[in-house]
Amino acid sequence: MSIALIVSIDRNGAIGRRTTLPWTMPSCANRIKELTQGKPVIMGRRVFESGKQSDLGTHCTLIVVTQEASTNRTKYTKTGAFPAANLNDAVSVARYFATITGAREICIVGGASLFRQTIVICERVYVMRVSAATIDSDVHLQELNAIIEECQHGTCKKWSLQETGKVVAQQSSNADQHDASFITLTRMRSSEAV
Repeated sequence: MSIALIVSIDRNGAIGRRTTLPWTMPSCANRIKELTQGKPVIMGRRVFESGKQSDLGTHCTLIVVTQEASTNRTKYTKTGAFPAANLNDAVSVARYFATITGAREICIVGGASLFRQTIVICERVYVMRVSAATIDSDVHLQELNAIIEECQHGTCKKWSLQETGKVVAQQSSNADQHDASFITLTRMRSSEAV
């Protein structure tokens, strides 16, 4: 059973602004829903409470809540999500759910803290790389941008990069605001590493 991260990121490494994405990208939202369909999903409390990841097409959504936030766990279960005290507990429950349903992947959709904790153990990272350079972002994941840059320059020894699609910005108000590339990073096995 593999663990995959799903991340929207811009050229500056921005992934968030005031608990939401710093851009409007319906194509990225659709891609996230497609990638999580039928798989257990893990997210942080603030990502869940932002409401941006509420309809992912999954039957098992696990919310990692801190001790301070754990006093009101019923607000999560009322929405069909399950609170977990920490990332390890969330992964254990997700593995159980995946075993029962036949899902082959557990998806982690944010926030930054969960990404940082799991990038060292995940096997795959699905990236929606937005061409924007957000200035007023307050959440960054520079280490992921560094991996992407290394792969694009052929100097990465731990990951392989495959571009799987592109999005072209549209002019209407409810369309994608920026161009974007869909990228899949796959961790190389030690025998594949250069």
